[in-house]
Amino acid sequence: MLKNCLSTTTVENADHLNQAMKTEIDHCAPVRTRTISARPISPWFSLEIKEAKRLRRQAERKWRMTKLQVHRDIFTHHRDRVNSIVEERKKTYYVNQLQGVTSCKELFQVTDCIFGNEIRKDNSPSLHGF
Repeated sequence: MLKNCLSTTTVENADHLNQAMKTEIDHCAPVRTRTISARPISPWFSLEIKEAKRLRRQAERKWRMTKLQVHRDIFTHHRDRVNSIVEERKKTYYVNQLQGVTSCKELFQVTDCIFGNEIRKDNSPSLHGF
């Protein structure tokens, strides 16, 4: 079908060619819709964590590909490093949040936020965690 359209190149055939190509492309690779869940960015997340996670994934792929013990040890080192960095950042963030508290009301607001019980302006509880 496309060969016939390409053999005669006129302005009228251009529309026909476009339609024929669209039909063939839709047949070979149909358009699919995807649902993407929006996730809130963690306030303690940093470029250091992002880089450490990238190195961890890289080490894990190498270990899974080679199955060597040395690559597994490298992966576990990177895994433990990511876990310790994330834990330290979370601790620092929450300590800083709690140090700024001057009243019981603020304390309850901060702890509600930490545990995912934020109260929205319409007074309905939020369904997302931290």
